[in-house]
Amino acid sequence: MKPMDAKETPSQSLDPAFDFAGAFSRDELPRILLRAQAARAAGRFVFRGPGAEKVVWLDEGMVVFATSNAADDRLGEMLIRAGMITLDQYDESVRLIKETGKKQGVVLVEMGALTPKDLFSGLKFQVREIVVSLFSWPEGRAVFIPPAEGETPPIRVHFSPRGLILEGIRRQADSARLRRRLPPRDAVVRLNRAILLEEGPSILLPEEQKIVDAADGSPTVAQVLERAEGDETSRLKALYGMVCAGLCAVEGGTVAAEPEPAPSRESEEEVREKAVSPPSPTPEPGELRESGARPSREDKPASALPKPPPVPGAASSGAEEEEENPETIRRFLEGMEGKTHYEILGVSEETDLRVVRRAYLKLVKRFHPDLHTHKGLEGAKGDLEEIFMRANTAYEVLSDEARRKEYDLDRFGLKESGKEKEQQTQAARAAEQFARGKAEIEKGNFWGAEELFKWAVRLDPTRASHYYFLATAQSRIPKRLHEAEENIQKAIEIEPSRPDYHVLLGQIYLKGGLKARAVKKFMEALNWNPSHPGALKGIEEAGEEKPMSAIEEAGGVLGRFFGKKEKG
Repeated sequence: MKPMDAKETPSQSLDPAFDFAGAFSRDELPRILLRAQAARAAGRFVFRGPGAEKVVWLDEGMVVFATSNAADDRLGEMLIRAGMITLDQYDESVRLIKETGKKQGVVLVEMGALTPKDLFSGLKFQVREIVVSLFSWPEGRAVFIPPAEGETPPIRVHFSPRGLILEGIRRQADSARLRRRLPPRDAVVRLNRAILLEEGPSILLPEEQKIVDAADGSPTVAQVLERAEGDETSRLKALYGMVCAGLCAVEGGTVAAEPEPAPSRESEEEVREKAVSPPSPTPEPGELRESGARPSREDKPASALPKPPPVPGAASSGAEEEEENPETIRRFLEGMEGKTHYEILGVSEETDLRVVRRAYLKLVKRFHPDLHTHKGLEGAKGDLEEIFMRANTAYEVLSDEARRKEYDLDRFGLKESGKEKEQQTQAARAAEQFARGKAEIEKGNFWGAEELFKWAVRLDPTRASHYYFLATAQSRIPKRLHEAEENIQKAIEIEPSRPDYHVLLGQIYLKGGLKARAVKKFMEALNWNPSHPGALKGIEEAGEEKPMSAIEEAGGVLGRFFGKKEKG
């Protein structure tokens, strides 16, 4: 881990390492992200809520990529939401995807609906929205996973967690809740000018800049809110967001003993809806027109909302509407014993993902622990949590094609073939040789490392990293450049998206005096990562000027990520 910058405050440098695993609420989420930023964490967060999973990649504490299994977070829907494509263009792209098998980004560019630059902007918008949407989750669970060897996101953007925290707070509309979350009104507000300077003025909206102006001179919370302009909700959001993002701190104050007002019926229903809703079904061609204009619960009364079709094998709607009691909950849990994932959700083995999601939603809405806290069922909480956990497990398996296939094979007692077992044994032996080779490289024993990496390649020739490290060792041995070139080219064939591989080939060409080829390889590395330090250094060593736009010079990172346009 790199040392902390001197300009950072002491509180940011007290955490030399970072890890997290456990439950979180939306009020704790800013603190978790700021801890990761202060520790300059590298790896990925896996955030899980009921029926949804979002993965957020970090590098040096900055958000560089994000994915989600929620249908609303898919690229096509994001582009429509951003006003970058029309519904007709989306429908046409879906038709072409089915015909050609190409990815949606490729199709939209080939259609002329987007330029490569527009597409990259759309990807940035998608990453931003995935992360910001986490602030709408009342609660969830998260785990931070350090990166495995050679593991990198497919593309890289760059977002400061503080800016994403501010945006997440901006979208919260409950002024009463924000008021309760603010520090006491007589607490003193102190600006963190070092962080404000580091982040730059672009991170703030005008109303937040007014909070900065109002906080000059260390006034109280009440004085800041009084001095700042705008409506009450805007001022509350701006001050609360800046506190959550660490742009200002509050000290002291007297906590008032005021009971929290009970939430309105409408706000409680909204919270429950968010707590139990899994990702919306995967849109089919033409279906997005409905989902894109889907009315909210505020637009229609509950009786007017369309009801999902019955799920094969599921309980009737009348049974779901009955008032639960400890006995019925216990009987339902006992009835789950020995059942398959299909039987738990009440679906058939031929059921597609959309019906699996609907069945899961029905079951969760009936037995989610949070929906029974006010019904005198506190004693049944353990049974409800067990039902909820088993439903989640069933959904996670059946909604993932690979895991569902593996589950079905295990269920029918199909054993692995002898060939598959041998392949697994060889892969384990290859991993052992690979680890020993890396240890020899660290010692400077490139000859010994070469032999070990050769064994790793023989035992498992499918791993690009085996060829990469073999080429790395050979590039440090006299008269091995030609062999190093052949092996790194094999690594690139297996995994062409790794900029490090292109950089190594460029370095090999540079050592061999082939400057033109070297520069070409460095440019290809910049095609994947426009700020790759090894590629930029290689171009400089080759005597070339640094390109003004690495993406444009190298053909665009999007061209690599989404595939080249076919000619003809």
